[in-house]
Amino acid sequence: MKGPFARWRHEHLFEEEALVDRVDYEVPLVFLGGRLVDLAVVRPDLRRMFRFRHDATAQRLLGKR
Repeated sequence: MKGPFARWRHEHLFEEEALVDRVDYEVPLVFLGGRLVDLAVVRPDLRRMFRFRHDATAQRLLGKR
């Protein structure tokens, strides 16, 4: 499967009665500035995306939309 990442693995874990997303990924061209792009752009975007997803899931579980 192709995608924007050189490597992507996403797992759902249950830890202490909480759902935890574990994401292991690698941006392409890590040796040509990919690490900086990861820190400045990719990682913050992933955090926002997963925060939105977790908030939306919590709202649905509480019966709110």
